[in-house]
Amino acid sequence: MELTISYAQLIVMNQDRTSPYVDWTDTDFERGYARVEGTIIFEALSDYTCEVMVFTQKFVEKKEAIRTVSVPFTVLQEGVFISSVLANRLHFLVPSGEYIVTMQAILLEEPSADGLYKVRYELFFEENLHW
Repeated sequence: MELTISYAQLIVMNQDRTSPYVDWTDTDFERGYARVEGTIIFEALSDYTCEVMVFTQKFVEKKEAIRTVSVPFTVLQEGVFISSVLANRLHFLVPSGEYIVTMQAILLEEPSADGLYKVRYELFFEENLHW
């Protein structure tokens, strides 16, 4: 599915609601994500149209990935909503439970001079058995 990224934020939410405001800290930037109110905000690579894919399986690393970030996440009700600031929300079916979410970013185009290029974000929801 396609999504337009803005403000370098790829947002994963438990609920279909307006994206929360997040004041990113230096620590958030270093680890590549921020968390707030049942939401993970991954730092996106380019403010441009991207592809989003969601998997409910073990993470499979691809050699062409240029960024990989993992974080614990609880899905409260079946399904997650993925969005960006001022963007439409995409709904993906993910069973409720405890997960490690791994975001893997893969370039689909070479970066242009204006910094706009297409990226595929693959999100793996892998059951977190350590809870």
